[in-house]
Amino acid sequence: MGIFKSKEEKEQARLAKVEASIQEEKGRKLRHEAQQERDRLWKEAENQKALVAKQEEENRAKIFKEGIASAISIADQNSVIIEQNALTNDLLAIIAINGGMMSQGAVLAVQKTHIKKCAKYINP
Repeated sequence: MGIFKSKEEKEQARLAKVEASIQEEKGRKLRHEAQQERDRLWKEAENQKALVAKQEEENRAKIFKEGIASAISIADQNSVIIEQNALTNDLLAIIAINGGMMSQGAVLAVQKTHIKKCAKYINP
């Protein structure tokens, strides 16, 4: 315990440094693996996003080419026609009653409601 360290103290200090180095290396390895996993998940999410965008674009192209009726099942077409008639009646009522700036906001609200109602038929 004097000024000079004994062989045992020197060996313990060396072993402590080696242990610290090993722990540091394990931490680096774990951080690297976590980074790789995060990157893999990020790429997977990007690929999924691109796939969904491609499918949506194909659906839009099909609807543009064949019409919206092709995107709606036969069983739901009557329901969509009824919804469209209700929308037309609502819009005509707004035009007949208001006919001014307020009617634009009402029209947008009615259209938004109509789109929500019809969305369940187009993308079941």
